[in-house]
Amino acid sequence: MHYEICYLHGTSKLNELTLREDASEKSDFALIDFIMKNGSWLNVDKVIGFNNSLNIELPQSGFSINNNQMLKLPEFENRIENQIMFFNTVKDRYNDCMGLNKEILKLLESEIKAKQ
Repeated sequence: MHYEICYLHGTSKLNELTLREDASEKSDFALIDFIMKNGSWLNVDKVIGFNNSLNIELPQSGFSINNNQMLKLPEFENRIENQIMFFNTVKDRYNDCMGLNKEILKLLESEIKAKQ
């Protein structure tokens, strides 16, 4: 396996993937905190047209919280956009690692064949 294939700017792709996953998880929790402070999870189905294919019964919120107000906040849009960027970056790193896995498997198979 080639050294330059495994390392990107001094960090292994697997380490970079781990860092990106950690950053994405932190962003997930920040978004959850933001929604908990500015909206209602129980009212989310009214806003997004919740697909209840699992027959989950969500109770109605006991508070008069309108999620539409939260959706109008620039911070909400920015947090969602961050989530999309983190997701795409993590997906790209997974694809990079899968490509490396395939290359490693090919090299191992060729080594095994050469020894037979």
